[in-house]
Amino acid sequence: MRLNPSWQREVTVYPPEKWKDSMGAVSTVPGSPSPAAFHVQSGGDTRLSQEYGLRAARMLTCYAGPDTPVQMGDYVRVYAEDKPDYRVVQVQRWPHHCRIDLEEADVYAGN
Repeated sequence: MRLNPSWQREVTVYPPEKWKDSMGAVSTVPGSPSPAAFHVQSGGDTRLSQEYGLRAARMLTCYAGPDTPVQMGDYVRVYAEDKPDYRVVQVQRWPHHCRIDLEEADVYAGN
């Protein structure tokens, strides 16, 4: 697959970190940010509909280089100004690229 630099958009990837509140409940929050470049596409295709059902309407499919530092569970800021707005639900690595499925998430609501 060709990843033309003009098709890619700058995104920010936040690995999840565990956070414990004063009551002892543990949750995950976005960690320290790192920049990445993704080719972002809307997620309304047949493959996503078959894999995720009705959730596909809230998803994006992205393509990036094979060595992009992204893992399942990471938070990603694609469109928002100040906080992550998507979460990585699947990463498929290939020799020349990786495909990343993102689901829209309200980061501070426990998603």
